[in-house]
Amino acid sequence: MRKSCTCSKKEVVSLPLIHLVKTVKSHPLFKDISIGVLLLGILFLAFWIRVQGVKRFPDGQFSENDAYLFHWQAKEIAEQGYLSARDRHRWLPIGRDNQQMLSLYPYVIMYTYKAIGWMSPKITLYRIQLYMPTICFTLGLGVLFLFLAHSYGIVFATISTVLLATLPGSIERSAAGFGDRDAWCWLFGVLAVTSYLWKEQIPLNPLSRAVKIGADTLQPPSPDSPFFSAGSLGKVLDFSFSS
Repeated sequence: MRKSCTCSKKEVVSLPLIHLVKTVKSHPLFKDISIGVLLLGILFLAFWIRVQGVKRFPDGQFSENDAYLFHWQAKEIAEQGYLSARDRHRWLPIGRDNQQMLSLYPYVIMYTYKAIGWMSPKITLYRIQLYMPTICFTLGLGVLFLFLAHSYGIVFATISTVLLATLPGSIERSAAGFGDRDAWCWLFGVLAVTSYLWKEQIPLNPLSRAVKIGADTLQPPSPDSPFFSAGSLGKVLDFSFSS
């Protein structure tokens, strides 16, 4: 007698699907691919939020006053290859000393324009500065996500970066059209801090570890030692005064 099958059609269809899911999850690259897809989704969300109002800007306009200064400096660097030592448009008659302004941001704008400006005539110095805050913030967010995922796990990294991507305060100063260097400073700070913390997590080599362990095992002399006893200190003082 053949045994009657009591499995429903849904169970029969779900068995190969469950087997497929288990096979995909057991693949060695499944975790890396999942992290990559999640990272791209968060970065796309952050970038998409910040470029919604870019079409409202008239050509040559920014939403921040300092952006016009950096744009003028980037144009001067593009024209003559360097930034003048003094800005003759301010603090007349001597001019403003540009060496005190840490003018790396205009150089970044100009060299980015030289690197990708040949691709299309629509890519101008203004367009690059228009999108530069959003690009810098998105890159910094990606670096931060990878560091947090490596150090504290995917869940913590996802929650932290999603909050940063949607935080109104961060959106205001990293949106397309802002033009200032706040997002550039954010990217620079993230790279500096994460690289330092990542270096601190690297295990020491055997020689350095042995030196560190030896230094940790060294203990200061006990207070009961004759070098630190009150009697020996008194004898030393008596000898010094008597001599």
